[in-house]
Amino acid sequence: MLRRLCASHIMTSGDVKYWIGFNLVTGIGPVRVRSLVQTFGSIEAAWKAAAEELRKAGLGEKLVQRLVEARSDLDLGKELARVQQLGLQVLPMDDPLYPARLKEIESPPLVLYPRGSSCPKTSGLPRSSGPGERRPTARRSLRSWLAAWPPAA
Repeated sequence: MLRRLCASHIMTSGDVKYWIGFNLVTGIGPVRVRSLVQTFGSIEAAWKAAAEELRKAGLGEKLVQRLVEARSDLDLGKELARVQQLGLQVLPMDDPLYPARLKEIESPPLVLYPRGSSCPKTSGLPRSSGPGERRPTARRSLRSWLAAWPPAA
């Protein structure tokens, strides 16, 4: 059932192109995107916000400049088409199917790009470490998880 849900669920939202756009702007990560979405009400409104509104929302001048330049340089429709042409799906971090355990790392990716029509499962993610245990870095954890992707059917 999860696979059927994923196949019909991923990339049905018109907002995914804005997630891709924010993902391509250096310096804007999950914390800032969540703050912008909370301030503007949606990812689309955050992407389209005027420079002055972005400054009022707490973005510094350099980030505002990067975002404004990205908006003028990027064709989000073409970026989305390129992702689809590569056979990838788009799974933004606000999606209910985004792995909950992946959100727990210090800096989770804004967007996952799973190949094919199945969705990532959280069971392959490393457990949290306790005191005295070796604690894997977020990068190593993500690499090991992605190396095992896609899971065997």
